Amino acid sequence: MLQGGPVQTERGFVLHEAVHAEGGDANESVYASTMTIPGGWR
Repeated sequence: MLQGGPVQTERGFVLHEAVHAEGGDANESVYASTMTIPGGWR
């Protein structure tokens, strides 16, 4: 039997396109915990 899953069950992951603030740094996301996936996810 296989078991597993998130270590912290109160947290999750959301995959989304990059969102940047208007007039802000092109490399800075509006979300505090956004991580970039090298090469994209498509």
